[in-house]
Amino acid sequence: MTGVSLFMRSKSILVLAVLLAACGGAPPQAKPVLLQRADAAALAANRAAQVGNDEEAADLWRSALTLRQAIDDWSGAGEARLGLAQVLVRLHRSDDAVRAIDGMPTDALFPDQQRARAAYQLAVIDTGAGHLSDARLHLKLAVSLCGAMCPIPVPLQNLDARLLLLEGDAAGALSRASTSIDAGSVERAHAGRIRAESLGALGRSAEALAELRGVILLDRQLAEPAYLADDYALQLRLAESVGDAVLAAQAQARLDRICAAASVRACQEWR
Repeated sequence: MTGVSLFMRSKSILVLAVLLAACGGAPPQAKPVLLQRADAAALAANRAAQVGNDEEAADLWRSALTLRQAIDDWSGAGEARLGLAQVLVRLHRSDDAVRAIDGMPTDALFPDQQRARAAYQLAVIDTGAGHLSDARLHLKLAVSLCGAMCPIPVPLQNLDARLLLLEGDAAGALSRASTSIDAGSVERAHAGRIRAESLGALGRSAEALAELRGVILLDRQLAEPAYLADDYALQLRLAESVGDAVLAAQAQARLDRICAAASVRACQEWR
């Protein structure tokens, strides 16, 4: 190649580089295939869970988990395990949910906040199963791991209040349940229900019914049968305790309709 032709070739390359820079530079490098597949599986799992397709979401989270593990992505694997546990709980498969996140809270390869969320989820499952001492241990670990920038302070506080109520400290639960206006609807409703139950346990049923009215409004907006069944089962008990036969009959009718249409824990306990 002559000096002239080499110069022209170099000049052409330089011009091409300038043109590419003017158009925003070279095209971005595509993500590795396995990473693309893992991201796609996680996105699809979230979408399936949001519309209530929990079996599909569980399968997708398992696929995402396998792919994350294959590429040594511990943070991504942690999110997949947490997502899988959440949908398994909704599918009433708590033992499988525990297995999905078992060991995460004590494994330093996962980010601390993921470990805190896993410990919190285990505490919630323990609470539902009546294993209060185990729930306390997991809650304490979640609080210690979450730190100053904790993303779940209100859920942790409300779970503490729930445990206080189950342990017989209704006054403590009443004061502990979060009234933060910054909390989402789910946690505000959860706190209100704890307060209503606590007031009822303290013999203040009229106040409890007033508290519960706001909870029912929130839960009807959330459109979650399990929450509404809890609300109306509590409303039925409170209405009976104050001798309000009309409200008790209405609560009974609402609870009957929900239980005829959905299989939720409150319906099983009520029956």
